[in-house]
Formats: sequence, structure tokens, C-alpha cells
Amino acid sequence: MRLENRVAIITGGAGAIGSATAFAMAREGASIAIVDLKEEQSEILADQIVANGGRAVAVPADVRVADDVDRAIESALARFGRLDIMFNNAGLAIVKAATDHSDDDWNLVIDTDLRGTFFGCRAAANVMLPNKAGCILNTASIIGTEGFSYRAAYSAAKAGVINLTRTLASEWALDGVRVNAIVPGYILTEGFENLDDSSVLNLDNMRRRIPMGRLGSPADVASAAVFLASDEASYITGVALPVDGGYTAYGGAEPIPSRPYVRMDRRIESLEQKSG
Repeated sequence: MRLENRVAIITGGAGAIGSATAFAMAREGASIAIVDLKEEQSEILADQIVANGGRAVAVPADVRVADDVDRAIESALARFGRLDIMFNNAGLAIVKAATDHSDDDWNLVIDTDLRGTFFGCRAAANVMLPNKAGCILNTASIIGTEGFSYRAAYSAAKAGVINLTRTLASEWALDGVRVNAIVPGYILTEGFENLDDSSVLNLDNMRRRIPMGRLGSPADVASAAVFLASDEASYITGVALPVDGGYTAYGGAEPIPSRPYVRMDRRIESLEQKSG
């Protein structure tokens, strides 16, 4: 097992990506501390992991509060005795015009997605740096890599997460602590259930902008997290790893042609006819 005898803390652990990662890391031998404001859901998830032969505990905490994050890590240390993996995954998005963002909207997203990530990195590093070992993972987003309308706070926060990751990776590399970001694309989570088919954000529009032709699953992100946390990634730090089905490689602005080579063949044929 790739994570045998290791201890992982996962913030936002009761959500779709967090819970998928908790199960995946537990299957690979890690003990899991599930940090989330959703206490009941966290307890249920921890019980499920234990029922399947794993080790897990639910730790209620608000990542926007530095003392809460510190206490969560202390709880994990008290229960499991060590900390090897910190997955700063808690986050939220507000979708509205930039001019409609209230101060409270802005602060809520920045405090959760960016400040909360920093608090998690700092608290974990205080444990990992003296031990000269550890892995920190941060959840970013493709929305932090390019401009997306109607997501001013979220795009700013996730761009910040990516550069924070690179900065801390550079700072802590000699002390044996690796820091990487996972950059999910469109992932099919519970948030997509309420999308209106007439919306620009409907699932068909999303799929047609992804070269692989499908939305990702929480398990896709979990697999990336397990890899980056494992010894297989021991020489990888400072990376922002897209898990997006090729979205960022293609650009995603226009729908992918169903058969792009057919379109290109026709274009070449047309050019040959003109040159002839």
C-alpha cells in the first residue's frame, strides 16, 4: 500500500472530492482525519472508513479560523501520533457579476479558499519542518489559471493558491516538505445537480469544451492526490497538476469538434484546391 502507516488530514473532507480522497488514501493504508464544518457527515464518513478496515476520525473545524486549524492538527496528532499529509481541500465559490460581489461575498471566498489554505499550510509545516518530511496538497482550480467571468473572488483565490503553493514549495524543499497543487477542471459533484439545461453552465456545454469528452469524477482528483502524496512523487514539488481531461491544454473557449481531424482534412483539401 502506497500510504501505509501515514496520517493524512483532509479539510473539506465531507465534500465530494474530500470524501473520495479520504476513501482512496485509507485504502492505501493512511489514517485519516476528516476536517469539516459538516460534523454529522464527517462522522458518517469516518465510520464508513472504519467499517471497511481503515482508521479515521472526524474533526469539526472552520478553516477560516487559524486557531481551529491548529486545534484540528493537534487533535490528529493526539489520535494518530504523527502528520505526514495535509490536504487543504476546503473551498467554496460564489457565481455572480463582479459588480454584484458584496464585501461579505469577497471575504467569504478569500477567507475560505486562500486564507484557509495558508492556515493549513502553516500549521502543517510547523509539524513537518522539524521532522524534515511531509507532503502538503492544495486544491486549486482551472478557474485560477485563466479568466472566468462571474467568479471574481473565486478566480483570485485559486490563482493565489497556485502561487502560494509554488512559493512554499521553494521555501520548504530543503527541509523535506513537498508542496503541490491539484488543479481540477469540471468535476461532477453534487453542485452540478441543480444546473438548468438552459444555462451556459449546463453539462453538455461543459463536455463539449473538454477534449476527453467527459466531466471528471471526484475519484479522478483523489487518484492524483494519492499519487502526489506517495513516494512515487518524491521528486515532485511546486507543481500545479491539472486534472481536467485536457481542458487547459486545449483552452476550452470553444467547443471541441466531434472529429477535429475531419475539419482539418477539409481545410487542407480546400487550400490544395486553391493553390492548384
